[in-house]
Amino acid sequence: SSIRVIETNPKTSDIFAAFVSNTSPSYDGLLYYSGASKDWYLYTTGNSNIPSDEIRDLRLEFYKLNHWYLWIATDQGLSRFDGVNFKNYDTGNSGLPSNDLYSIELDKLDHKWIGTDNGLVYWDEERWAVWNNATNPELSVGRFTNIVETGNTNIWFVIDAPASPGDNELYFFDGFNFTKVLYRNDGTSLIRPCPNFYGKSALSAPWKTIKEGETTYPRNLILVTDQGEICKIDYSVPHIHATAKFSGTD
Repeated sequence: SSIRVIETNPKTSDIFAAFVSNTSPSYDGLLYYSGASKDWYLYTTGNSNIPSDEIRDLRLEFYKLNHWYLWIATDQGLSRFDGVNFKNYDTGNSGLPSNDLYSIELDKLDHKWIGTDNGLVYWDEERWAVWNNATNPELSVGRFTNIVETGNTNIWFVIDAPASPGDNELYFFDGFNFTKVLYRNDGTSLIRPCPNFYGKSALSAPWKTIKEGETTYPRNLILVTDQGEICKIDYSVPHIHATAKFSGTD
């Protein structure tokens, strides 16, 4: 057996994991440890309303004191788990362009950023926006994975393009424009992010700067390359979050 993705709740000691049993019959699904009852639960399509046993990413959202939602990205859409029930979102009842999801991230406002096989999706519980090769030709066609927010809604993600399998492309989105980040400091060597279809192989750098009373979140990203290296991308230009600004399709 193995764990693909794990998320923890430090307030309640709850643990959530994408469990893979590697047995026949399969017992893949959402593994949940309740810090309150000290019990383990395995949720599958056979005993719950979870949309799929193929779980690719997890993100925990706190919406008030000691209350949370677990957001689950699967190959059959998005699901929200409250500890008892699953509420599911797919192309039939939401703005998702595809049910084939690979990544989910929550920004500082708890807005959702979702990676699919047909674009990057934004959802603030009211508006949906989608960016892909059809809306923004500078984006490659492929699977949008490994979404990471690095402060003030600066979004990084990776596209696994079928045209060049294994050559994953790193992008940065500042709320206005998409920038493909290809090269290392020498200007010729490719960064080549590690292929990743479950969870995250990149992290937001944890530091921030306070100057003249203003907090600045640098666009720093730490990631793993396909050579097993730890790589830091340093974008030091501050980006101050204002009203939401999205040019994608609603």
